[in-house]
Amino acid sequence: MFTISEDCSVINMWKINTAAVDEFYIQGGFGLDPFLSLLEGGKGGWQERDLREFFHFGQFIHQGERPDTIRTLSMSLQVCEMINIFQALGFFPTKYQIDNILYEVLGADLSRKHQAETKIKYDELVKLYLNHRPCREFTMSELHQAFQDLYEGAYFSDRDPSQLKLDIDPIFNPESLVTKLVSNGEKTTILELYNSLSTLMGNKLEMQQEEFTEVPPLPFMPKEILFETFFTTVLGFKNENYF
Repeated sequence: MFTISEDCSVINMWKINTAAVDEFYIQGGFGLDPFLSLLEGGKGGWQERDLREFFHFGQFIHQGERPDTIRTLSMSLQVCEMINIFQALGFFPTKYQIDNILYEVLGADLSRKHQAETKIKYDELVKLYLNHRPCREFTMSELHQAFQDLYEGAYFSDRDPSQLKLDIDPIFNPESLVTKLVSNGEKTTILELYNSLSTLMGNKLEMQQEEFTEVPPLPFMPKEILFETFFTTVLGFKNENYF
């Protein structure tokens, strides 16, 4: 390799030690090993075990949940089950992010039919997850502040992190919470929120109507929803050190 300086006419000739590059390549591992090392716990760790288990479970779900169904496992999965696996791993992409992920796999045709007909291999799923998962996790303080901003109607306002104010904990009733979530942030419907909250709270009845003009009764929800209630009772997380 030859280089020349911008400030003088000296030409330098370099010899590359390819053996060192090859050694680092070998240390990194072959095939999927370099990518598995980026998962929590590394190769053979808990996250890889979960990912592989969810990968197979996604195939079962796609084949149907009837107990008399003959099931087969393979190293490929229908794309329509891919996002569910990401969510099971704790990565909850927005609809915009989901469209980007699907576009990367499917191209311009994002139809449900194309998702069901197209399969993705396990290796590709691992790489896709690593490429799109968040760089860092949200802190409890950030989640708490977002809950307060939602109450104040300033969910998308720019706020200096040094000005976080967590001294006031807002209280929602179920109807006002759904109204705020529908009218702020990513577009969603009352029906989608109703069914999501119903699932989170273990309520087996789901609404089947296509549209709602107003929030229906939510008897399965707590009557008063503080951040702690929302985080633990509704979402099901546990963080005893924070509260």
